[in-house]
Amino acid sequence: MNSKLCFRLAVPDDDSAIRQLLREAEMNGALALTYDYEQSFFSALEIQGSEPVVMVTERNGNIIAVGVISRRQVYFNGLPLEIGYLSHLRISQAHRKSLILARGYQFLRKLHNTEFNVPFYLSSIMADNAAAIVLTEERVGFPVYQLLATYHTLLLPIFRSGKRSVATSGISITRGTIEVIPTLLDFLHREGSQKQFFPVVSRAELEGETGPLKGIGIDNFFIARDDAGQIIGALAIWDQSRQKNIVIRSYHGRMGIVKKLSDCICKTDLLPDPENPIKVKLASCIVIMNNCRKVFRALLDAAMYELKKKATGYLAIGIDSQDPLLREITTPWHLTLKSNIFQVYWPDPEKPLPEPDGRINYFELGML
Repeated sequence: MNSKLCFRLAVPDDDSAIRQLLREAEMNGALALTYDYEQSFFSALEIQGSEPVVMVTERNGNIIAVGVISRRQVYFNGLPLEIGYLSHLRISQAHRKSLILARGYQFLRKLHNTEFNVPFYLSSIMADNAAAIVLTEERVGFPVYQLLATYHTLLLPIFRSGKRSVATSGISITRGTIEVIPTLLDFLHREGSQKQFFPVVSRAELEGETGPLKGIGIDNFFIARDDAGQIIGALAIWDQSRQKNIVIRSYHGRMGIVKKLSDCICKTDLLPDPENPIKVKLASCIVIMNNCRKVFRALLDAAMYELKKKATGYLAIGIDSQDPLLREITTPWHLTLKSNIFQVYWPDPEKPLPEPDGRINYFELGML
């Protein structure tokens, strides 16, 4: 039987095998996590960016590794720029010490040279995932993994409650409607461009027609206005459970202790048992004029109030470690997952990397 490795682009018939691999290949850390794409891996990829390309590695007819490349439009130094994103790099446990990575990057570089006209890629790796550190080491044939940011994902618990949100003087919060789309879109472009890597949002996405952010829907936006009625902030709640679910396979270290305490003291399913998905909704498209903390607090309070009326689980918020808004999340009990965002590229003397101008980073959690 031929045991040679075969590197190729995936086809729709590979969907089931890829979903099985993703269920089994854990992202290790304090929480061992996997993604579960119950319906379709390929259809769920739209949230990653445009024109996703799925690479797979086969041995003896079995898919043993997968990786995804996609494009996305973001703001860089205040202007739209198309960049790439690398995600879902998974290798089956039995093959992690083989030459798959080296040869996989050779295959990826060919795609980069022929299909992807982007200056660089972004990639996210959980900070305590020791097994993934090999990706960032300098090796022949590997691209450069340059640390760009430390990213905090905060999981805020949602307990059902009838307690009203606290009104904030000078700020009113309303929900998004079809009529507000033109004004909101202008605001997202103008203010979103003030942060590095904020996605370029289209009208079609706000109307739920097409694009990575179409799953949010305008009615899931919370919009802050000042006394003059001008938009000064926006935050959306994105439920991705129809596309994918995050499943906890096991708890380790301090998280294991927290799980035991939660089960004994809180007697809730706040921390799900292993093999169960996390009930989570994502805070998305967070745009605050002048990065005003007061406006951010008002939006977050309003969103949590609405969620607490009908849901349990978590609201996940992703924020760069250098963003002052991070300090405004003062929920006394929450979980924090840390990851590192890398800028990935192959050095090219003829195409130097564009230099960032020092703006605060914003990475859309729902697209990581």
